Amino acid sequence: MKLILVVAEGLGNVIQVLPLVNTLKHNNVDFDILNLSNCDHETVSWIFKGYAKVVRNTTEEHYGGRIEIATSKGVLSHSERLDIPILNDANKQIIYRPDTNEVETYLSIAKDLGYTLPKNPFDVTFSNIEEAEEFDFVIHNGCSLFNKAVWERKKYPHIEGLIDRLTEGGYSVASIGASEEFCGGANKTALSIKDSASLIASSKFYISNDTGTYHLAAAMKQPGIVLFTATSTIKNYHPTFHRSMKIVTAEVDCQPCQYKEAWAKCTKSDYNSWKCRDIPIDKIIKEIQNADIF
Repeated sequence: MKLILVVAEGLGNVIQVLPLVNTLKHNNVDFDILNLSNCDHETVSWIFKGYAKVVRNTTEEHYGGRIEIATSKGVLSHSERLDIPILNDANKQIIYRPDTNEVETYLSIAKDLGYTLPKNPFDVTFSNIEEAEEFDFVIHNGCSLFNKAVWERKKYPHIEGLIDRLTEGGYSVASIGASEEFCGGANKTALSIKDSASLIASSKFYISNDTGTYHLAAAMKQPGIVLFTATSTIKNYHPTFHRSMKIVTAEVDCQPCQYKEAWAKCTKSDYNSWKCRDIPIDKIIKEIQNADIF
């Protein structure tokens, strides 16, 4: 019986499905992946190359069952997939709460369906990562372009100052992400995910806020720092999958506030005053020094 696994939402959500996909492949499951995410077909196809075929709709082949994850179960596009029997209890897939880890939530699907986890389901690989220009630091201060007013609070407001400190110290820096996310150094924005991955892999160290390429860098086992402001370190950081990344925060008592009452108080007019975004640059520099890369 051939299955269809449905993925949705942003780049980070898609990448965090990889340990589940790795587990399905380990169990010799015959499956395709339906992309209902905000990422284009080429991006998702590259992420899962070597694991499964990514399809644009469910009419391309006959599927005997489907697996829905937390981000996909509410997506109405490609409603023809609803005729395919669902195999997992989608209502158990809840990631929008303060005490749930997204990677573990997806992996629980494999456990519930009786599949055996590989020795290390988090040891994932990417195909055709080419060499690129080498930089000391690749930096991304990302924000979802689909709901910018909500996700702007994730960005680190002092990123330009951090880059100035690094370049003044003689380090080479490149910015990746969307073109409007350029924040200093060499402008390497507006690249494909594959080309951005090549830059990350060829660099010595990665720094970003809690954004999609952070999950990519972690899955690639690239050493780096992730700057968490208001978003959930519980949901968005897995101690094994993201083990190459060091979390740095402002250490505010109310962090993280995502999915809590305080999250709703963070509006477009006042998020710049939130203390959780005010991570001292000296603290980041100290963590870079502690990493003993340079």
